[in-house]
Formats: sequence, structure tokens, C-alpha cells
Amino acid sequence: MLGDAQASTSSFFSAFLFLLRLSVPASTKTSNT
Repeated sequence: MLGDAQASTSSFFSAFLFLLRLSVPASTKTSNT
């Protein structure tokens, strides 16, 4: 049970970081423009 929770948290966290990486360059381009 603990392993499943850890895997799901880690997968959610990596997805969150992925979205964060996508949104950061977008906002940087907006401020540069």
C-alpha cells in the first residue's frame, strides 16, 4: 500500500514539474516581450 502511494505521488509530482517547466518559459517570453 505504501509503495503504491509513493509511486502515485512521485508520478503526480513529475507531471507537476513537467507542467511547471512548460509554463515558466511561456511567462518568461511574455515578460521579455
